[in-house]
Amino acid sequence: MHDDDASSDAPPPLVARGRLGHEHEAAQPEADVVFRVVRKAPPSPAFTSLQTRLADVDDLMNAHAAIGGKAGRPRGVEGLNRAAIVMLSSHLEGYVEDLFREALKAVYAKLDAKPLVSRFNTPRPKDIDNLFAAIGLRKASQGVSWRGVDEKAVTDSLIELIETRHTIAHGRGVAARVPKETVLRFRRYVEGFARELDERVWLHVLVTM
Repeated sequence: MHDDDASSDAPPPLVARGRLGHEHEAAQPEADVVFRVVRKAPPSPAFTSLQTRLADVDDLMNAHAAIGGKAGRPRGVEGLNRAAIVMLSSHLEGYVEDLFREALKAVYAKLDAKPLVSRFNTPRPKDIDNLFAAIGLRKASQGVSWRGVDEKAVTDSLIELIETRHTIAHGRGVAARVPKETVLRFRRYVEGFARELDERVWLHVLVTM
C-alpha cells in the first residue's frame, strides 16, 4: 500500500517509533513536520488481539464442519452459526474500543477514554465515526475498501452484521437463519475493515503527535 521510493544512494532515514508501537520515517530537523510511510504499518496491539479473538469464530466453523458433515444440508449447526454472528459483532466492538484507547493515549495522554468508550454501544460505521472524531479523525469508517471490495459493500456488510446480531440477541434468533457462508463473509469483512481502519488511525496518530 505504501512503497519505499528511497534510492539506494540516499542516506538511511531517521526512524522513530510512534506511541502505537509503529515505526515511521521522521522528517529531517530542518524540514516541516511531515511523516512519510516507508512500509505498511505493522498491526496495532488491538488488531493483534482481534486476530486472536477471531480464532474463536474459526473454532465454531470447524465444529460446524465436524457436526454437520459434508452430504446434504447440515443439521444441528444453526446454533453455532448464530453464536459466531454474536461473537463477530462483539469482537469488532472490542477491537474498535481497544484501538480508540490506544490512539487516544498516543494523542492525548492525559485524557481518560472511559467516558467516551462507555457511550459506544454498537460498531456501526456512524458510531465508529463519532468515536474517532474525538481524536480529530473525521469519518474514520468512510472510504474503507480493498481490492475487489468497494466502500458500499463494506458498509452494508457491517450494518447487516450488527442487525443480524441484534435479531439473535433479542430473542428472535430462531427466525434468523444464518448459513455458514454468511458467517464466513462477515468474518472476512470484519478482519478486512479492521485492517484498513488500523492503518488509517495509525497515520492520523503519526501526523497528530
